[in-house]
Amino acid sequence: MEPILRDIPESFESERRKIRPPRQGDGQLVFDDVRESLADLRRFPASMLWALAEPSMESSEKFCREAYSNFLARRDLPLLLLLKESDVMVGSSGLHRIDWSVPKNLRLASGVGPRTKVRALLQRAWLLS
Repeated sequence: MEPILRDIPESFESERRKIRPPRQGDGQLVFDDVRESLADLRRFPASMLWALAEPSMESSEKFCREAYSNFLARRDLPLLLLLKESDVMVGSSGLHRIDWSVPKNLRLASGVGPRTKVRALLQRAWLLS
């Protein structure tokens, strides 16, 4: 089956969270997240080469539009992690480098990048539990 013909839900929701691909108009969300988390992101230049460039609203909006296009074409499945009630972005994730030709055991890479302030909250919660 051609990848573009595969049915993949546009979003996943729980009681408090929403996971969906970036879309036109999400540039500000992504820009704020990247700008806040830049020091952490730059600690991994081999896997996040894009984080070495200075972020801008224009590049963030461009990323969102290209990411949505890639999601629709099934070339890459980037995802934003949002709080459902407020649409506050708490991180990003996705399924990348997808090899649709592997019949039963789909081969891909995944990653999760919690926003810096969210990471700190998670670490504190872990230490307190």
